[in-house]
Amino acid sequence: MRHSRYVWVIGLILIAFLGMMAWESPQVVWTTLADPGYNDSARATVQHFWNLMDARQLDLAQNLFTENSDQALTEFRNWQEHLTTDPFLSVQRLEFVSTDDPLKIVTRVYWNSLNPVTFHFALQKTNESWRIIQMHRTDGLSLVGGNNYGEFLRT
Repeated sequence: MRHSRYVWVIGLILIAFLGMMAWESPQVVWTTLADPGYNDSARATVQHFWNLMDARQLDLAQNLFTENSDQALTEFRNWQEHLTTDPFLSVQRLEFVSTDDPLKIVTRVYWNSLNPVTFHFALQKTNESWRIIQMHRTDGLSLVGGNNYGEFLRT
């Protein structure tokens, strides 16, 4: 009787795994198992981005950007420089500010030795995953560089 309990547990796990394979394509299932932040949502992608930045996995964080997001990569490289010059800099808390558009995400990042910094992210869904197309550092709800919040949400 004891061994049959393990057989039942293994059988249930196998049925759940096969159910996931039927629900999604095998490529999506395996990639999601390898990278938990892969196919969840735009918000999960931004949270995964900051987790990678905090862990100093900068090459993986850069892979979350689209190829044609030069302005966002410029901002990314600025923060990459901050993180490489200060090894004790780490994310203390990540706060999401609600917006009307689920593809436009506003986050406030609390660092251990810096003032909180607010970022506006714009994301798009690709065939494989969510990708960051815009990343702007802001001062509150106004964008750095003279743009305002409404212009960001319309882009």
